[in-house]
Amino acid sequence: MATVFKRGGRGNRSGKYYITYRDHTGRRVTRSAQTTDKAAATRIAAKLEADAALRRDGVIDPALDAIGQESRRSIDEHLRDYRAKLKAAGRTSRHIEDTIRYVQKIAAVAQWQTAADILADAVHRFAGNLQEQGRSARTVQAHLAAVKAFSKWLAQNEKLPRDPLASVGKPDPKADRRHVRRMLLPKE
Repeated sequence: MATVFKRGGRGNRSGKYYITYRDHTGRRVTRSAQTTDKAAATRIAAKLEADAALRRDGVIDPALDAIGQESRRSIDEHLRDYRAKLKAAGRTSRHIEDTIRYVQKIAAVAQWQTAADILADAVHRFAGNLQEQGRSARTVQAHLAAVKAFSKWLAQNEKLPRDPLASVGKPDPKADRRHVRRMLLPKE
């Protein structure tokens, strides 16, 4: 049974209510109801307790619920975590900055606010626009590689239920060479 109370005793008569209940793992949780109305706080407590019971009984999968919460976080929050992952993996600072910049550029053009907004169609439109602007296949490939790695990381770390960009293909940079490079000879 959830408990609804105010903290601070008599000195906090006009303060917000708090709720204490047991979550689906049996752990005691205390959180603010964010209201000064006791009836509203009681309804919130009943809902929290009912949700915990549904998770405990297996009706709601806690893992899928956690993925749902992660997918509603902003792209910028995920990019901060992704930057930390790239640093921990030993990537160079230039690689990290380029990757983050490419993802931010695509997210801005596609108007992604949260991770759940990521769609393959928007990435295809972005790649098409780059090609129309006369950009090389290598430039397009660099942008797509960055955003695909980011979405794959989101899926692998249970921030999205699946990789939304798994179907996006990258162009072959050899098809549109702008600079033909060759190996240096020993005499050179």
